[in-house]
Amino acid sequence: MIDKDVDFNKCNGCGACVNVCPKGCISMVPNSEGFLYPKINYSNCIKCNLCSRNCPVLFDTSKLISTHNLICFSGYYNSENILKSSSGGMGQAFYRYFINKNGVCYGVKYDEDFLTAKYFRFTDLEDINYSIGSKYIQAEKGNIFKSVISDLKNGEKVLFIGTPCDVAALKVLTKDNGNKLITIELICHGVTSSLVQKKYLEDNNKDNKKITGFSVRYKKNKWLPKYLKCDFANKKSLVENFDNSDYGIAFSKFSRLSCHNCKFKGDNKVADITIGDFWGVNKSSKIYNEKGTSVVFVHTKKGAEFLSEIPDLSLSEIPLTYGKKGNPYIYESHEISKERYVFSSNLQKTTLKKAIKKSFSFRFRNKKYIPKIFKNFYKKLKKSIKGENRFN
Repeated sequence: MIDKDVDFNKCNGCGACVNVCPKGCISMVPNSEGFLYPKINYSNCIKCNLCSRNCPVLFDTSKLISTHNLICFSGYYNSENILKSSSGGMGQAFYRYFINKNGVCYGVKYDEDFLTAKYFRFTDLEDINYSIGSKYIQAEKGNIFKSVISDLKNGEKVLFIGTPCDVAALKVLTKDNGNKLITIELICHGVTSSLVQKKYLEDNNKDNKKITGFSVRYKKNKWLPKYLKCDFANKKSLVENFDNSDYGIAFSKFSRLSCHNCKFKGDNKVADITIGDFWGVNKSSKIYNEKGTSVVFVHTKKGAEFLSEIPDLSLSEIPLTYGKKGNPYIYESHEISKERYVFSSNLQKTTLKKAIKKSFSFRFRNKKYIPKIFKNFYKKLKKSIKGENRFN
């Protein structure tokens, strides 16, 4: 049972409490929705309050960073490997540079069965491939923060890339103000439950074939539109438009509760750099790359120095207002859906496909599926009926 004192609306599941507990009496367990929350074994608890004192939600994170948005860039990684990345390949370039400098990297990868995601430590260039691409389910932390702290104590240089709440947890635990730790946060829309991923794969893998790859941000030679791709051992693949998929609909409507009231937005960021898709970029702009374009917000001098060292980046300095364009989730939390709780209840009882059909209106489910040509025809027909085209 999840601890009774946990506030479901605020706890972001970062696991800082697990990593800081000296008696190991805290564990992360899933609730009925599949989201992880802390459970405390009170029989071993010594009431040291280290868990609450190091909780990033309760901690005054303004003490961890004094500057924000020093400079903003648009750009991409000058490599064919950019197609493997979600946007402009910034994370990939950062990892590659850091490993070549004998540093230690931390990122997120899918588990072997692709049902869950987790943070992992790596120092090999080949392992970068596991970290590439967005994972829309919340990553399990395990003892990853302890591992980072151990590396720092041993004099290692560490690069950590993750969601804003996980970066905040790490910064609270390390209190690191030196140059050994570089933190990169992602522009986060919120995370959905691993239950969505599990049920999506169940719906689309009836024969229980071995899954060899999964991506929610697959590129068909171009950055847009977004595709979901699932690879099977028999060399066959499932590819569909992400936004129109059952997974895409679930992701847009079903997030962790704390994601709707995220503390780490706007000027409450603690990472050295924020990276993400540059959704606001104009396709006719010289800084647009059809294979992927990133926006980069540099918050600290340490972050600026690190970015200046990365080779093979095509960067253009842009006004902060332009960088924010199209990326509201840098400053705003994802608004909670009115159907969220209905969908959650249905998801726990049935398949993902059936849960969507039961939870959302026919109009909502199908508006994205109608081909554009039919949409345009319908608009013209509607205008004609209203008499708007009478003299055309």
